[in-house]
Amino acid sequence: MTLTKTWEKGLALLLALALVTGFSPLMQVANAQEADSSVASAPAAAEEDNGATTSDSAAASDSAADASTAPANEPIATPADVTDPDNGEDPDDPAEEATSISVTYVLNGGKNASSNAKSFSSDGSLTLSKASRSGYTFAGWYLDSKFKTKVTKLTSANAKNGAVKVYAKFTRGLVSYKAKKSSWASSVAMGKSAGSGTLTGIRIYNKSTNLSGSVYYKVKTSSGWSSYVKNGATASNYGQTIRGIKVKLTGELADTYDVYYRVKVGEGGWLGWTRNAKTAGTSWRKITAYQVKLVKKGSKAPGSTAHAYITKSNSGFDFYVKNVYASKVKNKSSQTKYIVIFSSTYNRCAIFKGKKGNWKLEKYWLCATGAPATPSVKGTFTVDGRGYSFGNGFTCWYWVEWYGDYLFHSETYVTGSKKRSDILENALGHNMTHGCVRLDIKNAKWMYDHIPNGTKVLSIP
Repeated sequence: MTLTKTWEKGLALLLALALVTGFSPLMQVANAQEADSSVASAPAAAEEDNGATTSDSAAASDSAADASTAPANEPIATPADVTDPDNGEDPDDPAEEATSISVTYVLNGGKNASSNAKSFSSDGSLTLSKASRSGYTFAGWYLDSKFKTKVTKLTSANAKNGAVKVYAKFTRGLVSYKAKKSSWASSVAMGKSAGSGTLTGIRIYNKSTNLSGSVYYKVKTSSGWSSYVKNGATASNYGQTIRGIKVKLTGELADTYDVYYRVKVGEGGWLGWTRNAKTAGTSWRKITAYQVKLVKKGSKAPGSTAHAYITKSNSGFDFYVKNVYASKVKNKSSQTKYIVIFSSTYNRCAIFKGKKGNWKLEKYWLCATGAPATPSVKGTFTVDGRGYSFGNGFTCWYWVEWYGDYLFHSETYVTGSKKRSDILENALGHNMTHGCVRLDIKNAKWMYDHIPNGTKVLSIP
């Protein structure tokens, strides 16, 4: 009887709760009453079979009482709100921890940037800074040694077993450049030759990615110097052929490097290297190619600096003529171990010793050739005789015949004299003869004594 009254009171409380919250626990109450009847009438064995005890009923009553006193705005927990320990979502488990990924830099002769860290977190990334290498341009970071997969930022996706390796790629040269003849040729790398004919324009490109500053350059033609231009702009002068160039650097480039350059002048070959806004070229000949190279400030030049700029009056002129002559005789043959060449333009005579493909300069002399009205005949000839002297009212000594009446011989002297004071004409270096080639008397005697018949002679413009 007492238990029944207790449930009646509980029921009253639950009904009151239902009116306030809208929650209907009628089924729970019915089940509780059914269980209560079973407890009162069934024996202990039946209680065990049904799995309900007096303590269970009391617990249920307590739960109902707690529910009846809960605030109206606080939701009552339902089975869906309870975490299932088997669903893999344990709120007490800690989040997965980030790991450190190590980075190995393969620098290929370069220097790494101080901002490039040795590791980064797996939940973050690492933006790579540029590496540097003297005389080279940085071309990027790659994930493979064959430079196929370029990368600028590293993430965990690039890592394997907690590590990643990147390779620095460099391209040779801080500048590239090109030349124009009738049209523009392809760009070439630093130190290479640009041009294969008479040039009318040049362009030089600044390839440095690590240093501030620019590359400036200009050209000289028969009309004078053009204005300086920079970084790939065209330097030209109304399409005229180029005779000289100047190149200079500014900014950090100038603080770090010297810019060397040189030019090729047709058959005269390559002239010497010069640097930093000095003139490379000639006063009269056309440039057919040029080279540019940057070297560390104060370092040695890439090659000889002799005769970088030549005129008809400086020592570079003879340097140029010797190169022209060497190129002319290179693939010629002679019946003797000598070959002779002279030019009516340069008024220089040279003797080479050796054989076809391997001639070495033996002698190089000032000479006089035919006047405009009586020029020296041009072509290829052969030495075919010699004599001690000739002349009527004058004397020429040590003559060597190379074509009919065309001879090598000394300057003209007072009859019978060999005194320098008795030279009748100071013709050497000029076009003043009737077609013969005049030499200083000692050089004429050397030729008379050493150049045998059958020796090839080249007479060029």
